[in-house]
Amino acid sequence: MIPVLFIMGMPRSGSTLLERLIGGFTNTTVIGEQQLVWKQGFLENTLCTCGNPVLCCPFYQRARRNAMELDPDLAGTADLALFARYMVHTLEMHYAHRLRGVPQMYLRGRMSNRSVNWPRFRHALLTWYSAVSQAGDGSVIVDSSKGPAYAHLLGTIPGLNVGYIHLVRDSRAVAFSRTRTKRRPEVLRSVETLPTETPWRTAINWDVNLALSSLLSTRRPNRVIQLEYEAMVRQPEAALAAVANLATRLGMPQLGALDFNGMPARYHSVAGNPIRFDRSPLRIEVDDEWRTRMKPTDRAVVTALTAPLLLRHHLLGARAGRPRGKTLRPSR
Repeated sequence: MIPVLFIMGMPRSGSTLLERLIGGFTNTTVIGEQQLVWKQGFLENTLCTCGNPVLCCPFYQRARRNAMELDPDLAGTADLALFARYMVHTLEMHYAHRLRGVPQMYLRGRMSNRSVNWPRFRHALLTWYSAVSQAGDGSVIVDSSKGPAYAHLLGTIPGLNVGYIHLVRDSRAVAFSRTRTKRRPEVLRSVETLPTETPWRTAINWDVNLALSSLLSTRRPNRVIQLEYEAMVRQPEAALAAVANLATRLGMPQLGALDFNGMPARYHSVAGNPIRFDRSPLRIEVDDEWRTRMKPTDRAVVTALTAPLLLRHHLLGARAGRPRGKTLRPSR
């Protein structure tokens, strides 16, 4: 069984920070938003966190060779381009990115979507994660793809031992962050920015994302833990202890000692927050600009649309205090 720790949540929820924290464990391999590796990595050849373009990254070159050895017919050629195009096509056609595709992942027989070759698609993903696991020397894979639909999909693949970390951040913080423009440093041939979104649309997506992620907790209750971003920033050690306990409970390899001396030892992320490229000792600084800079009308709209779930997660009222920043130094 291939051990995978999967981070669920909304974009701009702190998943890159969390993946870097988990990457501090010596027995992990952080692959970032692996759902995007096919298009952004192999087809667009964006910059890997290690500093090399993905096609030149030694880690992904090893994974590519491993994939072809595991299933030569799936890879197609010595060049992984055909495999990448196949995966991009199936991800788009088979609703892996889309919430409405989730029911199809669990249906059987006549009620399933016959246009989707789910067994072949699952086999392709299992082959790839097996190849990545070999390239990472069998360490625990940390995937921060976030999307609940993709999370549900990985959970239906025999051969993957998936533990889920549901990261929840205040909807108003997410909405404010989604209005800000941030450059994508991994894009080498042009200047591109991370996607932006209107606050009201982010609020609706936040509700749907949280509901579908919570559904996974119902289907696989022993495999999901929930972390609040604000609590994680206050007490990162407690959050990491919860992650380590989850891995142990699921029979994954021991995550090992913690070391925050710069970048994680195995860090090959293809997408996410630009802090992926910061090689200095990790400093946790809460991003709470929304408290003072968010437009009152936007704040009111987002609060109204998400209030029930904000209350459920203690993100409204007296308990929703401001976290403090801190620097994590290497363990001795």
